[in-house]
Amino acid sequence: MFLAFDTSGPIGAVAVALGSEVLARAVVLGQTSHAAMLIPTIREVLEDAGVDREEVTDVLVGEGPGSFTGVRVAAATAKGLGHALD
Repeated sequence: MFLAFDTSGPIGAVAVALGSEVLARAVVLGQTSHAAMLIPTIREVLEDAGVDREEVTDVLVGEGPGSFTGVRVAAATAKGLGHALD
């Protein structure tokens, strides 16, 4: 089960997939709101897919090119989720 997100551009994206099948996805509009909206959007996408966070086996993050702050928000969120989900 993959959780993927990218906040390097003006439109952020979050998706959850099982293999190559995307189960749910959402966009985060407004680059200035990526940091505030990323975790709630991740929660929403997991709920929409009917996936419990403990089912996530891999976290994928977009690495840009794009906004340094946006890349840093995604990377820090992924690192935190990785630690929390072991």
